[in-house]
Amino acid sequence: MDYMTVLDAHCPEIADSLRDYAHRPVCDYAVDLVDTGPIQTFVRENPARRHFEVTFSRLYAESLGQDTAKVALQEFWRRPALHSGPHLQLYVEEFTFSALLFAYLAARALDLRFMWLLSCSTVKMETRKHHGPGWLVVQSVPLNVFGLARRRLLRSNVCSLRQPLRFQLDPVDNASPSGAKTLRRWAGGDDFDRAVSAFHAGNDRLWSYLAGSRLVKPVLLDDDFLAELVLEHLQDRYGFLSRLVFDPERRKRLHDVIGTLRSELPEATIRYPTDMFWLVRDGRTRRLQLQGDCLVEVGPAADPAIVPIEPEPITRMLRQRTLYPNLFMGYLAAGILTGARLLGGVRQPFYMVGFSQALIATLDGTHDDDAAVRRTLEDPARHGWAMGVVPATECDEQRLIDPCCGTTVMDAAADQIGGQPLCTASHRFKAIRTHAVIGELTGGGSHAGGSVEDRSVLLGAEP
Repeated sequence: MDYMTVLDAHCPEIADSLRDYAHRPVCDYAVDLVDTGPIQTFVRENPARRHFEVTFSRLYAESLGQDTAKVALQEFWRRPALHSGPHLQLYVEEFTFSALLFAYLAARALDLRFMWLLSCSTVKMETRKHHGPGWLVVQSVPLNVFGLARRRLLRSNVCSLRQPLRFQLDPVDNASPSGAKTLRRWAGGDDFDRAVSAFHAGNDRLWSYLAGSRLVKPVLLDDDFLAELVLEHLQDRYGFLSRLVFDPERRKRLHDVIGTLRSELPEATIRYPTDMFWLVRDGRTRRLQLQGDCLVEVGPAADPAIVPIEPEPITRMLRQRTLYPNLFMGYLAAGILTGARLLGGVRQPFYMVGFSQALIATLDGTHDDDAAVRRTLEDPARHGWAMGVVPATECDEQRLIDPCCGTTVMDAAADQIGGQPLCTASHRFKAIRTHAVIGELTGGGSHAGGSVEDRSVLLGAEP
C-alpha cells in the first residue's frame, strides 16, 4: 500500500486534487485552494458568520483600524480560506515559513490584501528536543527563543505561558550562527508578559522585513480568538454550538460516536485528546474528560478540577482563559459553521474524516440548520492540503540572513518556486510520503512510500 492508496481510501478529495495539479504550476494549485469561493453555507443570514464578524471586529479593529478590519472581512467572505497548519511561533521557523510562502503565492496571484492564518497556540513550547515554538533552528544551530530552561519549555504551552519574556535567541553549546544576530535585530528587545503577545509582536516586525512594502498582510488568528469566538457562539442559547455543548442528549451522542470511532478507525484519523475544551491550571494546559454533566481534569492530581457543563461556568472560564476550545470546537466555530475552507497539514484531512463522521451523527433534523451543517461536512471542498507543499530551502534561509537588493524575501521565494510543477515544488509530495500518519496507515512505520531521501538543510531544520 502506498501513500496515494491511503489518500484514496481516507480522503479521496485530496488525492484527486494532487493528481489534477501534479504537473501544473504550484501557484495554480495554491490559487485553486483559496479561490474556490464559499463552500456550502447556511441560510442567507448565517449566524456563525455574524459571530465571526463580531469577534474579529472586537479583537482586531484597534490593531488594524476599524475600516481596514471591515475591508478584511469583506475580502475574506469572497474567498473564505483559513490556513490552519502552522502553530503560533515565529514566521521564520521552517514549516511556518513554508505555510506562509504557500499562502503568499495565492494572495499575490489573486491580488489579495490579506491572508488568514489560524494558528494553534495550545501546543507545547517544546514538542521534541530543540523543536517547537520555543526553539528556532538557524544554520543548523538551535536557538532558544526566550532563553527558558528546557523543563519550563516542556511543561508550558504557548497559550498558557505567562511571565516576563524577551526574545533572546540563545544558541546551544555556545555556537554563534551569524544569522542569529539578524534575527535578534528583527525581533526587537521589548518585554512581554506572555508568549502569545511576544509571537504576535515579533511576527509583525518580521513581516515588515519579509514582505517590505507589499500590501499583503497576514491576519493571525490564535486560540485567544477561538476562545472569544466560541464564547460568542455559546451566548446564543439557541445556536448550533450551544446545543452541541449544553444539550445533554446531543452532547452524549457526539461523544458516544467519538468513542466508537476511536475503536473502529485507525488512531491517525481520530484526534480528540481532550473533550471539547482544554483546562489551564497552575500555568499548564490539561486534558478534560466528559463524565456525566461535568468535564473532569485528567491526570494524577489529588484534587482534579471539575467543570460543570453549564452556561455560567463555561463562559466565565473562557473569558478568564482557564478554558480553551479544543481543535474540534475551534474548527467547528471558525470553519465548518461559517463555510470557510480549512487548509492544513498532512494530518488534518485524516482527522477531519473522524470529526465529520462524529458531527454528522449528532444531526437529527430537529433544527433548520442541521441540514446545512450536513451539506458543509459532506462538501469535498471543506478542506485542502497546504502545509508543507513548498518546503523551505537553503536559498530561503540565505535570503533571510542576507536579503537580495531590490526584492523582498517573499517575492524572491515566490518567484523562484511559483512556476514549478506541484510535484517538483513539493519534492514529489515529500511531506505526505514521509509523514508518520501515512506510515501508520500503511503499516510502514513513521515513513511511507518507499525509500526516503535524506532531509535537506532547510530553514529551521537540522541536517
